[in-house]
Amino acid sequence: MATDPGLLKKIREEITTGGLRHERQRIDDARQNLDFYAGRFSAYAPKVAGELYDKIRPRYSLAMQRIVNTLTANLYKDGPRRSLGDDDTAGQREKATTWLNAIYKANAIDAQWQQADRLATAADAAAFQVVPSKEPHRPVRIQIWDASQIVTWLDPDDQLTVAAVGIVDQYNEQRRLRVYTPELVQTYMTRQWTPGTTAGATAYEFRAERENDIVDADGNGVIPFCFVHFNLPLCDFWTYGPGTFLRDMNDAANALLTQIGGSIRYNLIPVLVGKGLREGWRPPSPVRPGDVWFPPATSDANGETPADPSFDYLQADASFVAAGWDDLNNYLDHTLEMCGVPPATVRMVQDSARSGVSIVAEQAPLILWAQSRQRPFAHYEECLAKLVLTVGASHLARQDTMRVRGLPDPLRVGVDELDEAAYLPQLSLRWPKMYPDMPGPDQDAADDWLLSHQMASRTLLLMRRESMTRPEAQAYLKEVAEDLEVESKLFAAIEPDGDEAEPSPDKKSDEPKPETKAETDEREDD
Repeated sequence: MATDPGLLKKIREEITTGGLRHERQRIDDARQNLDFYAGRFSAYAPKVAGELYDKIRPRYSLAMQRIVNTLTANLYKDGPRRSLGDDDTAGQREKATTWLNAIYKANAIDAQWQQADRLATAADAAAFQVVPSKEPHRPVRIQIWDASQIVTWLDPDDQLTVAAVGIVDQYNEQRRLRVYTPELVQTYMTRQWTPGTTAGATAYEFRAERENDIVDADGNGVIPFCFVHFNLPLCDFWTYGPGTFLRDMNDAANALLTQIGGSIRYNLIPVLVGKGLREGWRPPSPVRPGDVWFPPATSDANGETPADPSFDYLQADASFVAAGWDDLNNYLDHTLEMCGVPPATVRMVQDSARSGVSIVAEQAPLILWAQSRQRPFAHYEECLAKLVLTVGASHLARQDTMRVRGLPDPLRVGVDELDEAAYLPQLSLRWPKMYPDMPGPDQDAADDWLLSHQMASRTLLLMRRESMTRPEAQAYLKEVAEDLEVESKLFAAIEPDGDEAEPSPDKKSDEPKPETKAETDEREDD
């Protein structure tokens, strides 16, 4: 689909005159969410009222990061097994599947998918970019961008269709904006950019333009991006997740922590109050521990009887500390409840009295959360696979062979094979069964039960418990079996320590027995 020339002109005018006005607010919100997720709080230091608190060092919490990482820990913990085609076409696409998995392995795709899940949870969306590469072991490179780096221009007639995609990054101490359309790739640079300013509020200068050389099997240009949303877009392209809610929670927690810390600091040292002292008297300065004072006493009402001077401390009521902590913990517990996160997983509660059953029940919401995310991510996975195959075929069309290390050499993939797979990927995902983490003894007992009832193999248990692949688990078991065989032979050849074993009673010894004294005397008499 060709880009409307009027839209291209509009995009260029907007970029060079006012920056990215149409998405400035979304970009700024995404940047703030990601700053709070990463713990970059310096630009958002909590403000505490009062002159006494001007020099308070702010206190921060990584609550948002902890919650997001907990929610996204299980989906790509092991990653699914991927294959192209259905039951009838799987054999025909075996080489394309092998090629795709090799590209994925070279790009650490499961780690990237987990990062995409985190970015979508924290800032609503992320995007994969797929580009050709000159690296022999990675002819196609996959990289990920967060929502604050992505700019979109939508089709005026279809708000779910992207007409152009822009990527904002830093290049030579300048802000660079690259705009991708099916036909062109345009580059813009900032006239002057100060770190800390938002990308959306900056005007750009046009610098260069080139042809988009990524095309599909029909010769149509392809925008090489695949989007990952927290929720599947239904009416609007941009959807929203819990990121802003978690950011506001973290901001409030930071402010409360700072207030508690400031109050403790300024009320920790009590105020010294003197009674019965002569007017105008002041203690010597500086006051040091061990000093001895002789304060002059004031007189009584008649001016005759001296009153005994005394000192006392004026201390603040420390109950405010407990009240502040209770308020903070209640707020965090409410947030965890709204997000379906068990408090024990975040607070790292160590309770030896908890049973394995209680731990499994506690982690069940996180497992259900991950399982519910499999369906939308299956859609995103197929979109990425289609894009990778398309870029690979387009890149392959300009050379004879695409080689991937670690596979049979030479691995030759025909353009037609990749084009056919890209047209209708039919990506099949086999997700591993998600098990909650149980304490060691409980997990050992459960595994023993599965083995004894022949409901699991040692290979499967190793794959699950040690995150091994099937070949790795089988190789490990083979090594164990070989080691046990060698050790049994060694132990069989070694005699036990101590005295030699006595001969059997029915086995006569060939060595003569020593003579007794009577036998010797009888022999001499003869």
